Amino acid sequence: TWGLNLLSSRVFAKLPKTESKARSEGFTRLTGECSGGKFLGHRYMKGLDTAAVLIFDDNGYIAGIQHGSAKKIIKIHK
Repeated sequence: TWGLNLLSSRVFAKLPKTESKARSEGFTRLTGECSGGKFLGHRYMKGLDTAAVLIFDDNGYIAGIQHGSAKKIIKIHK
């Protein structure tokens, strides 16, 4: 737990559960749509933070979360 108090209300960040709430909180829509794109769903990211990319369905409700990492920090094993 790295010294975190898991019973504290400040341990986990709250994320929006609807597409409209995400937009109002500053999340911006990414490319790649449900209709034939590389990714399913409507993806939103806040600023340049790839730790939690929110995925919403066509009805505007949360369908999942995607995590991304920059290629420059990933060590590739061959």
